Amino acid sequence: MHALCSHAEHATEVAAASLEENGHIGGYCEVPVDERPDLFACWWVHRNVPGAAATATPPTTATRTTPRILPDNCADIIVTDRGRSWFVGPPTRADLPRLTAGEVVYGLRLRTAAIEAVTGCAADLTDTDAGLEDLFGSRTARELIERIPLGPAAVGEVLRRRWASHPVDERARRAVAALTHPTRDRIGSVATELSWSPRHFRRLVEQATGLSPKTIHRVARLHRFLASAEGSRQPLARAAAQAGYADQSHLGREVRALAGISPAALLSERSRR
Repeated sequence: MHALCSHAEHATEVAAASLEENGHIGGYCEVPVDERPDLFACWWVHRNVPGAAATATPPTTATRTTPRILPDNCADIIVTDRGRSWFVGPPTRADLPRLTAGEVVYGLRLRTAAIEAVTGCAADLTDTDAGLEDLFGSRTARELIERIPLGPAAVGEVLRRRWASHPVDERARRAVAALTHPTRDRIGSVATELSWSPRHFRRLVEQATGLSPKTIHRVARLHRFLASAEGSRQPLARAAAQAGYADQSHLGREVRALAGISPAALLSERSRR
């Protein structure tokens, strides 16, 4: 047990400066998983540290609001050091979760194309939280709750045993890769490129991910915009065009729909992380 805990602490230290792309700050880091990386993108930890950037809703004395969490086309298995655990289905809009001050949250992130392979019910999980036991059974839920806080190496045994024979649908993987590629401006062209009818393409993607092709494409474009705009002095219109938006008005509508605030407000909020 001590070795596992030491590994988790080391993993957190090594990744402390990594990947804040979805809005996590301060005490957040990610570490890739070695077991079933085709299903799971990473193990992550978020410490709800004092001094986090303020959000639109003032925290109470008992809680703090974490930074705005943007949709990322993924799902997460979450465990906290306060005994809470749940599954978060792929979101289609931003969230402002509340955590107890000082609470530590650990997660295992599912890849977009693997949500159905891992859960068996991706279509029912969009914008939804679910109990781990309801999804995975009592034994697997108990093992995930025990091992996820110990780090990616500790949870590897559970991943090997529970998901040894759960392959990702290669068609879904290709579809998601095409939808999120920066050169894909039109969703319809992806179905044509993959030699599928639009109806078959939409059905396959929704079954595998719980998300529509349009949503996956929109979320990927939002993150391209943020990558282009953050840390640069270029006008919003130029960053919007580089990300694939028709114009600045299109950018504004899309960012408000996905993030809940204007592009300028989102960039300002994230700059205070």
